[in-house]
Amino acid sequence: MILLNQTLRLFLDSIGRREEYEFYLKRFQDSTTPAFAVICPDAASVEQATEMLMFDLQFLVRVELVPLILLAGPEAPAMREILEAHGEECGFLSFSGSGGGGMEEQIRSLGEAGRIPVVVDPRPPVEVLLRVVPGWSRRILWVRPQGALRTVDGEPAWYLYTRKHNPLGLAAADEEPFARCRELVDNLDGLHVSVTSPLNLLRELFTVKGAGTMIRRGSLIRKLHGIRTEDRERLLRLLEDSFQRPVRNRACLDPIRHAYVEDGFRGAALLEEHPVGAYLSKFAVGTEARGEGLAQELWDVVTAHHPRMFWRSRERNPINHWYKSQADGRQTWGGWLIFWRGVPPKSIPEIIDYCVDRPSDLDDAQSSASDPVGPRPKT
Repeated sequence: MILLNQTLRLFLDSIGRREEYEFYLKRFQDSTTPAFAVICPDAASVEQATEMLMFDLQFLVRVELVPLILLAGPEAPAMREILEAHGEECGFLSFSGSGGGGMEEQIRSLGEAGRIPVVVDPRPPVEVLLRVVPGWSRRILWVRPQGALRTVDGEPAWYLYTRKHNPLGLAAADEEPFARCRELVDNLDGLHVSVTSPLNLLRELFTVKGAGTMIRRGSLIRKLHGIRTEDRERLLRLLEDSFQRPVRNRACLDPIRHAYVEDGFRGAALLEEHPVGAYLSKFAVGTEARGEGLAQELWDVVTAHHPRMFWRSRERNPINHWYKSQADGRQTWGGWLIFWRGVPPKSIPEIIDYCVDRPSDLDDAQSSASDPVGPRPKT
């Protein structure tokens, strides 16, 4: 990862937590595509928020992340006229329509020169993207003044799935934008698609919480009926990848009675039985799956099946702000935060004692056995 100067770091500090933006910076910079993201603004965003949009995109170039702007559809020529006023900041590319013709090299060259590549095409944006993704990038950000897509109640829809049921209906005005995103997600593997506003572009990119709608196919979460030997090894590897440290107690899976795992073992929620309710012993998402919304899917499944549940987390855990919004109550004790849902008041002292007295299963005294890694909660 590049060495950030103090000015860049202060700016990122104003956006989100340091551990979050450093994780996303490294992940984006490790991308092998010529552009780390394709930014697809609508005409209203270009007309109303060009200065804000260009400021954020120039910042991305400064941290060695090349964004590519796609101006597509019948309004593309008019949007180009507005961006042309920024002169040397933008580099307009000749696009043949197939994504070939040395486009990847042109994108990289402009980025190295500190300029923002721009492609202008009068065809519908989805038609263009289906031709060039993932060759240009695996990340698509639709930018519009309204920001996130909305439910029928007018609330932001932080997650929408294309192959799973969405519990809340979508506002009629946002059905077409969702259909456009769905076509991309369902036809292109490994694509990250989100909808946000010019105001929240960087917050959407560099924070776990995000600031827009993420569209995903949806993960298959299944419950293991007994942890077989091969499952045990995969789970232990997941825990070590997720927490980035060895598992000290490899027998920590023995007490697990409820194991919910993503079909590819990229994430898992592991619970033990307790007289008061289920104890969330491990909640982990692999490094390659972070930022995809998988942890939220796991959490939804767990809470649906275990209305009475408790867990612990170290006081320094950056995700505690989200835990607080998910819990009915909490108590600080001995460096731990103990959380609970659905636990009767008379049982709270018992679960606090249980959590405080448990040893850590990880090879680090400051680690929590149930620290979640990589959820993208929306509160």
